[in-house]
Amino acid sequence: MISAIAQLTNFKAAQGPPLDFVVFMVCWIILGIASFLFFQLNRNAALKRRIWPPFIIIIGFIFGLFVWQMSGGRREVLLFMIPAIVIISLLNIRLTRFCQSCGRTLQAQPFSSAGSFCKYCGAKLE
Repeated sequence: MISAIAQLTNFKAAQGPPLDFVVFMVCWIILGIASFLFFQLNRNAALKRRIWPPFIIIIGFIFGLFVWQMSGGRREVLLFMIPAIVIISLLNIRLTRFCQSCGRTLQAQPFSSAGSFCKYCGAKLE
């Protein structure tokens, strides 16, 4: 009987993704929607400037933990993920600007100039 239950449990686990993956994806989607709404709809540039760097660092940390968890806690994964997360986080912080005039979030493309003026209202960017 115990063997049958163990086989059934393994069968059910093989049917879908691991629970920690599902939990992460649900949280990641909710976090993505909430951050999109905040950073795209909020027009308070000073608040967004203050929140953006810690937000990016926390998001990078959460993503790194998820990848490490899904890899079974292997250290080799961290050797590749930590530099990648740091580079992506620094690019996100450096290339995202907030217009003081209209409050919009402006994101430059990685190998292009960030621009000196807001593409929405034309105000000079700080």
